[in-house]
Formats: sequence, structure tokens, C-alpha cells
Amino acid sequence: LDGFRELAAKKGFKMDTSSSGSLHKSLLQAKMEADEHIYYVLIKMATKPMQNALYFCTGGSGYEDSPEKWRHYALAFDNYTHFTSPIRRYPDIL
Repeated sequence: LDGFRELAAKKGFKMDTSSSGSLHKSLLQAKMEADEHIYYVLIKMATKPMQNALYFCTGGSGYEDSPEKWRHYALAFDNYTHFTSPIRRYPDIL
């Protein structure tokens, strides 16, 4: 996000990317100050570098001693986990 922050600064927008919450606040501020086209470009630039979800077993090789990999930037959680309820998976089993 360093490149995004630098480009936004060149266009007169201060983007705080220290956390997802601060980025959200910065983008809300930009929305009030920028025209809709500039804001659209800022949103695209902020979200394009985000990685797709990575699903892994926390006890699996490479992850059991790496809780920093369990973070969820967008939700601002240090220890994020997700599971699918077996009840919701029932149709997949059939």
C-alpha cells in the first residue's frame, strides 16, 4: 500500500494505511473531498493489491508457530478463523 499512499498524496489525499480502520476513515474523508471519478480510482487502487483469501489449517505445517499469518487485515482481527458448519455443508455431501 506504500505506492497507493504516495500516489494519493501526490493528488492531495492523506491516506493512513496503518490499519484497515484508519484506511477506511481516510477513504471516507476522500469521498467527501474528491469527485466521484477520483474516488473510484482511489478505491480501485486501495483494493487491487489485497490478496485473495488463503485457507489453511492452523495446526498445519508452516502455520502452527506463525500466528501473525492468522490476521485478517480488512476485519482488523489478529486471530481470525472461519469454519463451515457441518449442517451447512450437508447439501455438498449429498
